[in-house]
Amino acid sequence: YTTTKQKDDAEITFAMTGMRSLIDIGVSNASSYRTSGNKFDGDLLRDTLKRLKDTRTVLRNYNDSDVNQMFAEAPYLLDDRMEDFVESALDFMSYRSTDKFEKFRDEFVDLTRDAKAFSIKLDQAIELYHENVTAQIAWSHRIQYFTAMIVLSVLLLEAYYIFRPLVKRLSAYSKELIRLALEDELT
Repeated sequence: YTTTKQKDDAEITFAMTGMRSLIDIGVSNASSYRTSGNKFDGDLLRDTLKRLKDTRTVLRNYNDSDVNQMFAEAPYLLDDRMEDFVESALDFMSYRSTDKFEKFRDEFVDLTRDAKAFSIKLDQAIELYHENVTAQIAWSHRIQYFTAMIVLSVLLLEAYYIFRPLVKRLSAYSKELIRLALEDELT
């Protein structure tokens, strides 16, 4: 159980950290798109947004109540912040650098603002999740330690009360065999 829990927690932390990287990549792609207006940069941004949504789907599949609570409830509201970021990115991509420059710039500002808000809350959520996981692992290790101590105590008691008398009887039988082998009935 402990090993499985640690593996799942590591994968969840990795996925959440990956989301954090995808936000930075998305802003970088948007900046490139803003500068060049190139369709390729827009496609990269779309791909990044898709990967961000896919990562959230992966996190939902773990069915971890702590993670789902961070995404759905206050104070983090990560699902809402992710939707704001994705919506800002899609709005931003609907404008070209040559079209409505002011609106294009405003959308980029909105995108970076939403990305920053999402990043900050995601970082806080990752830190809290990591602290919770560390506490759970420490508790699990304490349980394992006490269980090992109980098992060791039972083995020691078993050795004292069961094997010790057995060894005494074997020793006595061994001495008796040696005595019988060395003495003759006639002598």
